[in-house]
Amino acid sequence: MAPETGTELARRHGVHASAITHVLRAAGQEHARDATHRDPPAPLNRGVRPAPTVTGPNRLPLPRDEIVEAYLAGTSVNVLAQRHGVSRATLASRLDDWGVRRRGRTEASQAANRRPRPPAAIAIGPVPGDPDGYGRWAQLDASEDGQALRCHDCGDWKRALGTHAWYAHGITAAEYRQRHGLSTGQSLASPATLQRFAAMPQAQAGSTGRQALETNRDPDRARAAMTREGQHRPQLTTKRAQIAARVRQGRQLTAAEVDALAQATDIATWARVAQRLVDDDVRQAEISRATGIPKPTVSQRLRRRR
Repeated sequence: MAPETGTELARRHGVHASAITHVLRAAGQEHARDATHRDPPAPLNRGVRPAPTVTGPNRLPLPRDEIVEAYLAGTSVNVLAQRHGVSRATLASRLDDWGVRRRGRTEASQAANRRPRPPAAIAIGPVPGDPDGYGRWAQLDASEDGQALRCHDCGDWKRALGTHAWYAHGITAAEYRQRHGLSTGQSLASPATLQRFAAMPQAQAGSTGRQALETNRDPDRARAAMTREGQHRPQLTTKRAQIAARVRQGRQLTAAEVDALAQATDIATWARVAQRLVDDDVRQAEISRATGIPKPTVSQRLRRRR
């Protein structure tokens, strides 16, 4: 029987021809070369991995744990096949025999692009309760009896921090809240002050002062005590509105002017009379209203005269 060539051995074992060459050279054997195929010479001094030894008729020993760990970490089948000197089909077959789930194209692309990234820097600011001046961040400190609140800037106890911030520190209540992490709806009045404000309408409803006001109030007397301008303000407003309407509408036609328009024998004469009225601050709408002629007709007759 003729000896098999390196190409035939590689095809029968499912490996690359260079792997067969390494195996045979390590075993000290010579092999026949195919007349139509010449194996490339082995590279010299290039860090070639030691050739594996044949342990079975159709199997080459491969480090299973190393390959599986590298594949699960994202190394592709092509890279692993080149690293261990076998074909891609051989390594893929070994992975299937070892029960390793193969990655699809999308998973392989994601694994190749996966890079360890450093954790993003997180800006840590003050949290509610942290020390903030004489108080605590985002919190208000009230006295034991609830009559006052402590100022974050100076430490004074005040019933209304908004007023105190303006007169003592020159900032508004909104700026005070923003400076010390308080919400925009946070009241700057002490709890006792808020309770007094809440009870004030009920207390005034039955008070002696409210009862005296209801008994003695006199709207007519109050109106008489107003200034003259204030007393006649509604009439002045109405009069001004009427004047503005008359200015927009123009003056009204007198009976004689209406008769002059009615006695016109032809359109030319009617247009001359109407033009004199327009020149005397009479609106075309007023002429149309007084004569019953549509306003577009009035406008057309005046244009023709011009």
